[in-house]
Amino acid sequence: RRIPFPILPDVKIELDELEAAGIIKKVTQPTYWCSPIVPVMKKSGRVRLCIDLKRL
Repeated sequence: RRIPFPILPDVKIELDELEAAGIIKKVTQPTYWCSPIVPVMKKSGRVRLCIDLKRL
């Protein structure tokens, strides 16, 4: 799924924070268990990362 260019830096920051906390792990090759993410803007201006469950 494509991420809108204006929020791409915010999504990268959120992904880096989740990886540093050990919640997610960076994957460099295609796998069958990866799900596409959908970024949603919060009222606070931060990004919430959701999983697109329609694609499972």
